[in-house]
Amino acid sequence: MIPLVTHGFASAPADSLADAVQGALGALARHLAARGTEASRLVSLTVFAAPEERAAAEAAVAAEVRALAGDGVPVSALAQPPATGRLALEATWVHPGVADARLERLGSPDAPHVLLTCGDLRQLHAGGPALGSGDPDPDAQADEALAGAAAILAAAGMDFGHVVRQWNTIGRMLDCVPDARQRYQIFNDARTKAYAACTFPHGYPAATGIGQAVERTQVELIALDGPGVRIESRSNPEQVDAHRYSDAVLPGAVDPELHAKTPPKFERAVALESSGGHTVLVSGTASIVGEQSVGAGDVVAQTRTTLHHIDTLLEGRAPTHLRVYVKHAKDVPAVRNVCQAAHGPVPATYVIADVCRDELLVEIEAARVAPAS
Repeated sequence: MIPLVTHGFASAPADSLADAVQGALGALARHLAARGTEASRLVSLTVFAAPEERAAAEAAVAAEVRALAGDGVPVSALAQPPATGRLALEATWVHPGVADARLERLGSPDAPHVLLTCGDLRQLHAGGPALGSGDPDPDAQADEALAGAAAILAAAGMDFGHVVRQWNTIGRMLDCVPDARQRYQIFNDARTKAYAACTFPHGYPAATGIGQAVERTQVELIALDGPGVRIESRSNPEQVDAHRYSDAVLPGAVDPELHAKTPPKFERAVALESSGGHTVLVSGTASIVGEQSVGAGDVVAQTRTTLHHIDTLLEGRAPTHLRVYVKHAKDVPAVRNVCQAAHGPVPATYVIADVCRDELLVEIEAARVAPAS
């Protein structure tokens, strides 16, 4: 994988959304300038905002990013309020140690995606409005978001079998529809159907399935193609692989079309090695041992168990970035204290979001990027 840098930027409390956007993007611009990195190397942006400001934040950030970095930067806005400030964003750019990566901005203004090329390796980044759906029917939401992702992959000569990292943000994921199917399970069933025609020689992608407080399902992804990378999926001996979960932990009723509930198809982590360096992408991870939740009601215990799992998947090496989802805003200080005690000043983004099970209070994803240089 072509090494990347991901860093989070939060605005201070602001009187207006415009001020919040300017504050967060101004912090990004100063950060890039201080490190001699050009804004043209930006690959993608993920924006975190209150539900009532999600759509406006997406449009405002996209307009400002066009002025900063030109057309074609995918901007995905999620209805996940930041733990601090009015708006937060995560920016990803090509690591400054990778001088020979070529960046192409493809697609339309409504469906931008980025193709990085380095030697014989192609790396696709996609997200934004075209990979989301606000259809009131949750089955259509999931199908449309995944179909948008499939179309962008196909245009690059790829399919879901090339995806190494996928983010799935599901509107009101813990709710059930009138026929008693849970919305997260509806997405998992739709993913099973979307993946059915693909082969996964290196295992499924690393992935996160997380909630947001609007009726919208969104997908973001990174896909790789070419012989210049070694891909290895990683399991955690203390956890059942998510794609092997039993029916006992899959809530809600059965999709009549599938005749069975399907587990979430992702690996616990994916490790990638190329001439550019070594990257490990850790999926959204929670306080689950075997396939059962542990530490019910104790956010500190859940956070410690989650970080222990991440440490196992990173083989004891420190992450270079964390994204931390906390179910209740009141728990953020306790979760942050545990994370900082474990990893010190690692760049981390804290947002408020529903986690995949009612009893789980925190979910954390991680990445470790080690460029060859």
